[in-house]
Amino acid sequence: MDIEELKTFLCVADTKNFSRSGDLLFVTQSAITARIKSLEKELHCQLFTRSNAGVELTMYGETFLRYAKNAYNLIEEGSRMLNLSAKYTSFLSVGAPDSVWRYNLFPFVPQLRHSNPDVALRLLCEHSATLTAGLLDGAVDLAVVLAMPNHRMIHVEPLWSSDFVLVRSPNLRLPNVPFTPETIHQFPFIKMFWGPPFHEWFDAAYQPSVFPYQIDRLFLYMDLLVHAMGVGFLPRRIASTHLKDGTLIEIPYYASESTPRETGFLVCLNKRAEEFSPFIKRIQDIFQETDPADLS
Repeated sequence: MDIEELKTFLCVADTKNFSRSGDLLFVTQSAITARIKSLEKELHCQLFTRSNAGVELTMYGETFLRYAKNAYNLIEEGSRMLNLSAKYTSFLSVGAPDSVWRYNLFPFVPQLRHSNPDVALRLLCEHSATLTAGLLDGAVDLAVVLAMPNHRMIHVEPLWSSDFVLVRSPNLRLPNVPFTPETIHQFPFIKMFWGPPFHEWFDAAYQPSVFPYQIDRLFLYMDLLVHAMGVGFLPRRIASTHLKDGTLIEIPYYASESTPRETGFLVCLNKRAEEFSPFIKRIQDIFQETDPADLS
């Protein structure tokens, strides 16, 4: 078993497609097939079931997947440490969702580069669940996540709690009625997934339906809002910059006692919390320097 076979197995497990995996790994489909067959022969079990619809992990494949991820991450980490040039003495992997990098966390990068030029950085932009799993797998050192992990091995530092605001472009004309469950269909509403708590509240308060737009990428969502294509919810953490510069305007909406808040947490493994304490303090300072009104 070699690193290329592990990488191929993980890619096929993710894409569920041999041809697509070949494209991603820049090899032929026959090479992908040969690597998987070699791995199955070595492990004495079938890892995938194949059909016209694609491939699926077998029970053995599901079991092997977790160990394969850990092994691959450890090999990659070891390789990175061995390949550090004389210029760098350590390596730090930091992750956060796209919205956190874009609106809050980015200043950490130039600050760290200035204060710790000997630290090589790996910056990850992933969903909270992926980052939390990466901590446990050893692929991530520090992460800012939007869902608090409940795991005995993970150290958690609260960073913020932000309400949600409904916004529109000042150039967007709207009906002269309040935004309520009864009137929502009179508005060009853009539905964005802001995590399970918000999703559950929204569905309960406004009732699931088909809206003009449903988006799962922040950059596209913001473009639609700023270009007066519709109205939508934003955490105040994100909305504050646009409200201050006038590119977006807050509009009132029906809320309830159960209206959720967006919460953010800084996480790392318990066993490395002391080692990372200077970096933790620096990230905490970035969020503490944020105007409290922007996180209320």
